Amino acid sequence: DCAIDGADTGLDVIGGAPRLERLRLRGNRIGAQLGKKTAALLADSLLEVNTRAGLIVKDGAAPTLTGNLFKGNGLFGAYMLAKPQAFRDNRFAAQPTGLKIANLGSDPEIAGNRFDKHEVAILVDKAARPLLSGNILSDNGTALHLYRRADARVEGNRFASNHPAIRVEYSSYPKIAGN
Repeated sequence: DCAIDGADTGLDVIGGAPRLERLRLRGNRIGAQLGKKTAALLADSLLEVNTRAGLIVKDGAAPTLTGNLFKGNGLFGAYMLAKPQAFRDNRFAAQPTGLKIANLGSDPEIAGNRFDKHEVAILVDKAARPLLSGNILSDNGTALHLYRRADARVEGNRFASNHPAIRVEYSSYPKIAGN
């Protein structure tokens, strides 16, 4: 168990495959940043009330992200600019945007996560093409916003009490089935 608070970036991982478990990244500008092709494991950690983002994944990083709680971060719970190996069983609560997935090549599978009480639970942007499956999205403003060529596959998710459940804009052509 380790707590990091008050930093510009609480944890900046560059390369390698460290195991990061049971961390508390709170009150930083960015809770954690995973980049430069790291294959880190970030598990069972709390990323909360960071002023910009709880987590940023970029620069070819391919981490495994599981069992984390993203809560009350300033702009984003997590911002994906690369494709994680696994992104599952995480919980997102009370942020302007729970999860943002952006840019061509950012095609992760986002599975079995829970998103509650966001302005936008999941924002897919700039030609990203994720697979969103088995997630629960409830009590959000917009549950899923597909914007600017966002061609997501949306399968087997549960949408409840969102306003609206899905918004599709600007040349996005998602495949939506079985939700």
